[in-house]
Amino acid sequence: MNQELLEPLKFYKNTGRARHEENARQYLDELIARSGVDIAANHATVKKYRAQEAAAEKIAKRIRLYKTLRVLLIIAAVIGGIVALLSVISFIESDAAGGAIKLGIGAVVIVCSLVLIFKIINPKIKDASALHEKHLEKARKHLAEAYEQMRPLNELFDDTDSAMLIEKTIPELELEPRFECSRERLLREEYDFFDLLGEKDCMVDILSGSFAKNPFVFLKSRVFEMGTHTYHGTLTISWTETYRDSEGRTRTRTKTQTLHASLTKPEPQYHTETNLCYGSQAAPDLTFMRVPQHSELLDEKDLEKKIRKGEKKLHKHAEDMVEKGADFAAMANSEFEVLFGAHNRDHEVQFRLMYTPLAQQNTVDLMTDASGYGDDFYFRKQKRLNIITSEHGRSWKMDTGTHNYRSFDIEQIKSNFINFNNEYFKSIFFDLAPLIAIPAYAESPESSFAENPSTDRCFGDYEHEVMANRVSGELVPEGCATEVIYKTEHLSTKDGADRVKVLAWGYSATPRLDYVPVLGGDGRLHGVPVPWIEYDYVQKESEMTVRAAEYSEREYRLACAKEGRDESVFFHRMTANIINEKQ
Repeated sequence: MNQELLEPLKFYKNTGRARHEENARQYLDELIARSGVDIAANHATVKKYRAQEAAAEKIAKRIRLYKTLRVLLIIAAVIGGIVALLSVISFIESDAAGGAIKLGIGAVVIVCSLVLIFKIINPKIKDASALHEKHLEKARKHLAEAYEQMRPLNELFDDTDSAMLIEKTIPELELEPRFECSRERLLREEYDFFDLLGEKDCMVDILSGSFAKNPFVFLKSRVFEMGTHTYHGTLTISWTETYRDSEGRTRTRTKTQTLHASLTKPEPQYHTETNLCYGSQAAPDLTFMRVPQHSELLDEKDLEKKIRKGEKKLHKHAEDMVEKGADFAAMANSEFEVLFGAHNRDHEVQFRLMYTPLAQQNTVDLMTDASGYGDDFYFRKQKRLNIITSEHGRSWKMDTGTHNYRSFDIEQIKSNFINFNNEYFKSIFFDLAPLIAIPAYAESPESSFAENPSTDRCFGDYEHEVMANRVSGELVPEGCATEVIYKTEHLSTKDGADRVKVLAWGYSATPRLDYVPVLGGDGRLHGVPVPWIEYDYVQKESEMTVRAAEYSEREYRLACAKEGRDESVFFHRMTANIINEKQ
C-alpha cells in the first residue's frame, strides 16, 4: 500500500489532488489527439457563434424596449380617450371652452400615440425581429458546425473515464460499474450490512468498489417524508366610525385594516442523502455514532476554547460512566476526544485499537482543515459496517455519464472534464478519508469476494430502483404533480434478465380555498381567503426487465448506431425496458 495514504489529508494536499488533475489533463490530451479535432477551427467557429448570439441578444433587448414603448403609447392612447370622453361631460355642463380643450388634448394624444405605434414602433419591431431571426439562424448554423467539429472527441468520452482516473491516482481504490447482487450478499453476510432505506424512500444511484480489498458502496437515495406547509392569506376591510373632535362635535371617519390568516396543511417533502457503507473486519464488536461539529470553521483561539470547554464535559461524562459501570475511559488526547465526540462507544478496548495515535491525529487533521470539506461527516459504526454520511455528499453528482462534459466548445469541454473529475475525486476521497485515516481499515480483509455464492437473480432491489428512476417518465402515475418514489419487487429471472414489478407513487395537487374567520377592528368576524394545495396519493404499477450489458456507455451507443436499433434505457452497464403497464 502507498505509505502516503497513511496520512490521507497530507496525501491529498501534497500529492493526490495535483496527481489526479494531471492524470485527467493527460488523458484528455490523449483523447483530443486521438479524435483529430481541429482546435483552431473550433475556436474560430465558436467565436462566430458567440458573436451572432451576442448580436441577437443585443437586438432582442432593443425589441423589448420597443415593445415597452408600445405598451406605454397604448396606455397614453387610452388615457387620451378617457380625456376625450370627459369633454362630453363638460359640454353637457355648458362648459364649452373646457370641453373643447379636453377634446383637443385627448384627440392629439390618441392620434400621436397611434401614429407613433403604427408608423414608427411597429415597423421598427418588425425590422428588428427579422434581423434578430437572421442572427439566430446564423448562430444555429455555427453551433451545428461547432458540434460537428467536436463530434469525434465527444464520441470518445465514456462513463468509465472517471473511475479509471481515480484508480490511476489511487491504485488501492477499485470502482465497479454496478452493484452486483453477489456483492450485496457478501456485505450482508460478512460485514453486517443492513437496509438503510425506509419503506417510502428509493435508491437513485449507487457506486460500489473496494479500498485495499475492503468492500464499500455509496448509496444515493431520495428520502420522503410527509411534512407540513403554512399558507397565508390577507383581506383588507374598512368601516366607518363616529367620534367627537376636540371641540366636542360628532364626526365620522373611515378606517381600514388588513387581516392576516394562515393554514397549516400536509405537504410531501423530499431530500437527497448519500451514505458510504464500508466493510471492515477491524473492531468487529464496536458500535458508536458521532455527528459533525464543523471545527474547520474555528480559528486557533476559538478551537482551543472549544477544547478546554469540552474537556470539562468529557471528565464529567467519564465520571458518570464509571458510576454506571459502563465501559468508557477518556483518552489522553483531549483534542481528539472533544472534536470527534464518539462518547457513546460501547467497546473501549476495540475503540482504542481502532484509534491509534496516528489514527487520532489523522482524524483531527481532517476535522480542523478546510482543504477538503472539514468536519461535515456523520460516522456510524455498527460492528463490521461503517457508515459515513457527509453534508457534501448530498450534492455530489455520482452519475459519471458523458453528458457531464460533452460540448460544442473545446475550451468548455476541457473545463467541464477537469472540473467534474476534480470534484468527483474530492468527494469520494473525503468520504473515505475518515476511514483511510484508520490504519487498521487499510489491512486486507479475511474474507474473499471469490468465496461469495451466486444468487438466483441478476441484481438486487437497489439497482432495480436505480433503473426505475432512469426509466421514470413511462412509470409516473397519471395526475402526479410531485416527485415520484419507485419501489420494486423482483418477480423472476430468465435468460439473464430480471423481471421486476415497479410501484411508482406520488401525489396529485389540487388548489383549494378556505376562508379563515378573523376578528377585525370593527368587532366583526371576517372570512380571510387562504389558498392552499391539497395533496392526494396516486400510484401506478408497471413491469420492466433489467439485464446486464457487458459494455460501457460509449460501446453501447456505438452498437445501437451500428445496428440501427432504438436505445433502451442504459445505466450502470444495465438496460431496462417497460414490458407492460397496469393502472
